[in-house]
Amino acid sequence: MHAAHKARFYTKMRSRPPFLRTSTWTVSWVLLHLLHSVSFWMHAAAPELQHWFPVGGQVGETLTVTSVGKNNDWPPKIWVSNPEVRFTAEETPNTWSVEIGKNIPPGSVLIRLFNKEGASQARWFLINETQSFRETEANHTMANANRVPIHRMIHGRLSERQDVDTYQVALKAGTTLIARMDAYVLGSTVDPLMRLLDADGRVLAINHDHYHLDPFITFDVSRSDHYYV
Repeated sequence: MHAAHKARFYTKMRSRPPFLRTSTWTVSWVLLHLLHSVSFWMHAAAPELQHWFPVGGQVGETLTVTSVGKNNDWPPKIWVSNPEVRFTAEETPNTWSVEIGKNIPPGSVLIRLFNKEGASQARWFLINETQSFRETEANHTMANANRVPIHRMIHGRLSERQDVDTYQVALKAGTTLIARMDAYVLGSTVDPLMRLLDADGRVLAINHDHYHLDPFITFDVSRSDHYYV
């Protein structure tokens, strides 16, 4: 039935008067022209930069990072507020090699992507004295928590609503744990919650908003053990 229907439609199209055939051709040409224009506009759009992953690195480090956002014309040009941090676009779209200078002070730099159509929003890239640690999924429970050495900058992702990332740290009595999350200050729309648990799962500290919408916890350790953030 479907093939017959198509055949009848084709027969009727062929039997149309000449002025209808001309009109159909004209409409088709306008549609193709419109689609071509839209396609060109999409191709020539300014680059987008939502965030970097990881969002920083250590002084003197060379690493590979990903720019998250739409870039139809790869690679875009890049502007960095400090020339001691050098970004080089790789062949794979949204992939960059980053060289962080040995003499740059810890802190942050601003970065934009741009082309002849415009520029992205400026995003922060963090420079830290300590080593970095990238989370590995799944790590949403104490049982599969990522084990992290102390004095680390952790790069994590909340990939879905209600996502939980869990990290295990070994702490000694008499020390103080300082745990800070940077999300809102980097331009993220996430509103995270941070908790500190002991090895038995008891909540020892909790914080929602400290710096704007970002949580911050300090905790004086009275017993040497594994703790979970």
